[in-house]
Amino acid sequence: MTHLGPYPIDSIITGDARELAQAIPDESVDLIFTDPPYLREFLGLYGDIAEIGARVLKPGGWLFAYGAGEHLPD
Repeated sequence: MTHLGPYPIDSIITGDARELAQAIPDESVDLIFTDPPYLREFLGLYGDIAEIGARVLKPGGWLFAYGAGEHLPD
């Protein structure tokens, strides 16, 4: 079975993405597709996701994150 860091490819891993992402090698991911919580207290997660993406995405990789429109000004 092929792995990305310690994680099997084509599998679902549950947990805190900020912790799990630490084991993913730099520039090894083609796509991040995520749907973080929409409540105001979770807005900081979008910055965390951006930092993780900047490290793990391959050049030309994509990060798609759903978000709530009412928080766009924030």
